[in-house]
Amino acid sequence: MIRFKNIHIKSLILSFAFLLVIYMPFFDYMFNLSTPNLKAENRKLAEKPKVDITSLDYFPKEYDAYFNDHFHFRNDLILLHSSYKFNILGISPFKKVAEGKEGWLFHATEYLEDYRSKELFSKKDLIKMATALEYRQKWYNDRGIKFYMAVAPNKASIYEEYIPGFVYRVHGTSKYDQLKDYLEENSTFNLIDVKDVLYENKKEHTLYYKTDPHWNILGAFMAYQEILKTIKKDFPDIQPLTINDYSIKYDTVPGKGLARMLNMVSEYPDIDVLLHPRFKVKATYYPKTIYQVPEEFYYKKEYEIRWFVPESKQPSAMIIRDSFTNALIRRFAETFGQTLFIWDSWKYQLNESIVENEKPDILLIVIIEKNLPMFFENIEDFEIE
Repeated sequence: MIRFKNIHIKSLILSFAFLLVIYMPFFDYMFNLSTPNLKAENRKLAEKPKVDITSLDYFPKEYDAYFNDHFHFRNDLILLHSSYKFNILGISPFKKVAEGKEGWLFHATEYLEDYRSKELFSKKDLIKMATALEYRQKWYNDRGIKFYMAVAPNKASIYEEYIPGFVYRVHGTSKYDQLKDYLEENSTFNLIDVKDVLYENKKEHTLYYKTDPHWNILGAFMAYQEILKTIKKDFPDIQPLTINDYSIKYDTVPGKGLARMLNMVSEYPDIDVLLHPRFKVKATYYPKTIYQVPEEFYYKKEYEIRWFVPESKQPSAMIIRDSFTNALIRRFAETFGQTLFIWDSWKYQLNESIVENEKPDILLIVIIEKNLPMFFENIEDFEIE
């Protein structure tokens, strides 16, 4: 009899649990119990397709995509899955994120692979890049434009001590070090090196985010000063900003990009550095755009950004950039008379038509270290023996 009661109780519990699961979507619809959309996805979720009786071929696939993005408690299940894999199994739920030492997170598939230096530039590759840079230098100089290029180091290149223990360098050098050394010994064009100043100051200041691949505002500011140090040799009247022009504030914030990818922003907090100007800001954002955005470029509103300082006599600059330049925009905008930022789909090309139309005094490329192979793929084609 006792066994019968136990079975009966288990059946009731199982039935109740089954009904609870069945009616959970209804409860969610009535009371909004589930977690809202996750920022980690960084994409637009599929929209509910409209029924068109004249074209039903695509409707099942489109509705399937919509349902997969919007079913009830979807985000809670994703968070539970992330927490289980990371906290119980000790592995990343997202293949692109690797946990380093002392809570530092790294972008595994791009930045750490670049750090490993499994494949280096060949001698022919280096000659081709040097030839292209010299060609561009002459092309710009013939039009009265000074040409510069700065490489923003990968986080792993500055903070090697925090990378995961299983990551090691196949070669003792990097592609960036290869290119820098080759240009110094064999070319009239020299890269603006910001790596040394960042490495020298990292003990006193944290210059990159722990939970994001990018440098923070302070790291970017040190790079800005190093870049302007070189440009000032050709434009002595330029007055670069100094750290004394700002008050520095530190703020504890939820985890950034890599923590969001793990859906663990609370578990991995970060420190944000804020620079508040002590001077009157003069740079003004110009909202109108002129140039057509490449169809394949994702960040449509960031392709062309323009700032100017009214009545300024400082030189104008055109800057070919990527995401690392975001933290530099306000500093460059305040320094030059007019500054045009072009994010040319990570191609870092010559951009002849824009240059011919703008006629800037300065052309600067700021490129993240890991993207040097993309620069190589898009440079002018020269016959190299």
